[in-house]
Amino acid sequence: MPVTKKVLKKSVTRKNKKLTKRINKATAKGKTKRASKLAKRKLTNVLTNSTRAGRTVKKVVATGKKLANSKTAKVVGGAIRLAKNIKNLNYKEIPKTISKTIKDVKKAKKVISYRKKKK
Repeated sequence: MPVTKKVLKKSVTRKNKKLTKRINKATAKGKTKRASKLAKRKLTNVLTNSTRAGRTVKKVVATGKKLANSKTAKVVGGAIRLAKNIKNLNYKEIPKTISKTIKDVKKAKKVISYRKKKK
């Protein structure tokens, strides 16, 4: 069974080339701890097919999606819609907006914990 080679993104390839140079430089100077740290980072880049910044962005996007579907986000969204209705003097839409917000909040999951953690 032939082994398929993983195709890396251009950004990851570029970053890995730079890391390779830095690893070689550190090894030449005898800084093995630094070189091994850089090698780990390079390996992580290859395994995840993303750079450190890319992984952070993915985490942030995932957290954002999670929070967007929370009860708090639904309440905030409803309040914004309500404020727009009032601003535009659209009084007929206000009851609909409120009832829709209540339904959305009931459906949504409780994601955020507001309790303070004990130290």
